[in-house]
Amino acid sequence: MAIKTINLGTAGTQSGDKVRDAFDKVNQNFSGFMDAFDKVNQNFSGFMLSNTSGYYLAYSETAISVTSTTLSYTDTIFSVPKGTYLIFLSANLVSVTANSDIVYLGLYDSSNNPLGIDMVSHNTRAGESDWRTSMGRVVCSTQWIQVAPQLNSQTQILSLAVFNGKLYGGTVSGGRLFEWNGVDSWKQVAPQLNSQTFIYSLAVYNGKLYGGTYPNGCLFEWNGVDSWIQVAPQLNSQNYIRSLAVYNGKLYGGTATGGCLFEWNGVDSWKQVAPQLNSQTHICSLAVFNGKLYGGTFSGGCLFEWNGVDSWKQVAPQLNSQTVIYSLAVFNGKLYGGTYPNGCLFEWNGVDSWKQVAPQLNSQNIRSLAVYNGKLYGGTAGGGRLFEWNGVDSWIQVAPQLDSQTYINSLAVYNGKLYGGTEPNGCLFESSTPMKLGYKLNAKAANGTISKYYVLFLRIA
Repeated sequence: MAIKTINLGTAGTQSGDKVRDAFDKVNQNFSGFMDAFDKVNQNFSGFMLSNTSGYYLAYSETAISVTSTTLSYTDTIFSVPKGTYLIFLSANLVSVTANSDIVYLGLYDSSNNPLGIDMVSHNTRAGESDWRTSMGRVVCSTQWIQVAPQLNSQTQILSLAVFNGKLYGGTVSGGRLFEWNGVDSWKQVAPQLNSQTFIYSLAVYNGKLYGGTYPNGCLFEWNGVDSWIQVAPQLNSQNYIRSLAVYNGKLYGGTATGGCLFEWNGVDSWKQVAPQLNSQTHICSLAVFNGKLYGGTFSGGCLFEWNGVDSWKQVAPQLNSQTVIYSLAVFNGKLYGGTYPNGCLFEWNGVDSWKQVAPQLNSQNIRSLAVYNGKLYGGTAGGGRLFEWNGVDSWIQVAPQLDSQTYINSLAVYNGKLYGGTEPNGCLFESSTPMKLGYKLNAKAANGTISKYYVLFLRIA
């Protein structure tokens, strides 16, 4: 079924005219829907428009034949981020034979649970057409949806990055670069180079996309078409570029197994700007916070701050026996770290120590962190789940494991949605609420056809 979707906008306050104009472009004769929208706009304008942070539209002009009183379903027509929405469902129903009964059309989640919006249409003569519109308020939860399966036997998507309006993934075990087609599959845009098997990290710098590698700790630059170019070879026997970050106009790499900080010269080589400190062997994560560059470590779960010249300074020692700070994220003016082996969330006090703000949940470790829609999320290892921090003292699981994927190695926000790179099958997951249509005849008096339908989602919270 040919389903088309449009993201109508993500800004805070937008006028009703923008939504109406979008529908005019889709179908000049869509007056029934517009009339309904006008009525809602008049009655709920302050609530709906002032708080709207996203408009989404799903529509199809492919007919659905309705011949049975048994409820049938389309494939997923659309998915939206977690939130509360006003949803408008409008359809044109056509009677195929005379004396047709009521045609029913509703909106359902992926488990066939009704989402609280439905409509009926009476058609009494063969060939008659009738537009009907219904609206409802729906609270959409979160779940993982696979939007790209494994490609070329790559087992892990270790890193994700948004570049030039597209989403990219760095792979294991072939050190490749994948580009998502925006719908349902990966496309390989760079094969393995120089026997590097891991693209551990990705970063966008000066209008280009870069990858940090293992086992030779190289820096790769993508040519923008079909291949990697090596722009920095191994330095000081460092095997991993575990993390990349852009800071003060330069590109930096956190290394293993020597726990160093490297700075790229912008042409062809790394320069070491901080040696190992306190026997920490891996700089697993890098983040820029309050004008400084920080690194999360293994094997002591410390936080390091770079002095901007030639050395690390420890600003938080190990806490609660956590050995790895796998990920760092800046959220609401503070710096956070996701830990192993107990999957805690740590908050830095800004001076000299970590504070635990979420203990382990469901035996998961925290492999990745991302800020999305004003909240902090963690991708887990051990069960491939998605956690949301409650902002105070605990994790909340918002998406369970999907398709036996045990690791969410990377998280990225792209086009208003949250994505995760997985292991062991190198898939791409999207955190959304999938929706589909359910339809049936109320009685077998006649057959009908849903010739066109449109679903508009307006996020209100």
